[in-house]
Amino acid sequence: MSGKSLIEVINDNRIIATMGICKNAGKTTVLNHIVHELVDHQVLGITSIGYDGEETDIITKLPKPKVLVYPGMIVATTRSCLLKTAVKYELLFDPQMNTSIGQVFIVKVKSSGFIEISGPSIRSSLQKISMKMIELGCDKVILDGAAGRISFGTIADACILSIGAALSTSLDKVIKSSKHEIDILSLKGFEGINEVPIVEDSPYKKLSHHNLDYYVFRGSLVDQDLIELMKDKQENQGDIKVIVNDPTALFVSTKLLHKFRVKQGNIYVRNSVQLKAVTINPMSPYGEWFESEEFLSEMKKVTDLPVYDVKQKECI
Repeated sequence: MSGKSLIEVINDNRIIATMGICKNAGKTTVLNHIVHELVDHQVLGITSIGYDGEETDIITKLPKPKVLVYPGMIVATTRSCLLKTAVKYELLFDPQMNTSIGQVFIVKVKSSGFIEISGPSIRSSLQKISMKMIELGCDKVILDGAAGRISFGTIADACILSIGAALSTSLDKVIKSSKHEIDILSLKGFEGINEVPIVEDSPYKKLSHHNLDYYVFRGSLVDQDLIELMKDKQENQGDIKVIVNDPTALFVSTKLLHKFRVKQGNIYVRNSVQLKAVTINPMSPYGEWFESEEFLSEMKKVTDLPVYDVKQKECI
């Protein structure tokens, strides 16, 4: 046992992002857990990256968990979500931001209840909203992520990755996929990145300095790119260093990524994700459930991060 609870792990961070490896990974359960544990001690703010908001799961038709808010909390969400909630609130600030489903407002919650959260879908706008909420008095701002969208995590001081049995009926496949995702999210920032030029006119550029090759990518990095870089490497060259914007730019297979990092070089990011913890959801709406203790144990074998089942309030 690590001895630290999830709350203790994130306690020193102001902006916290929850992200799911897939739908039904338990991300909203984690968010509600954080709110429940901290709401009596700190002023909490909540917003989200875009809208992940069907009331029922499209495939299973089961009701999706909602965000429970309490008096004193600050929420940034759209007008359409505010019109649907029974929660009483006070308008604090109009950031003059629009999304695909309406204008975003920052409000102060006056009564307990459930509310849908729909924030800006652009990373820079989400960052501005988060900082404004802190300016308005939030001790912590929680960013609720949509499934598969992790670029917003680069603006957070701490990120929590939720992994669920819904990813696969095979625990082995869930663990392997999760390890790959954790490895990518854990890519380190490149030291001296401010001195590395941004590529604008080609897919990537090669720079050489002190027997080191730098390949700076403008956009995505895929398997074929790594294969070409590995072929290009000569016997007398040093390790290859690849620089991408953030972890979302990587679309590479587990096997090839491992081979490249072991034998050829390493991959760095301009904007890193501060992944602090992993949570599991052993229950799946598709019928296959895992044993929590086994799921926790297997996850711990592939990461040094603390792993939690927040429903069981366990960590291993």
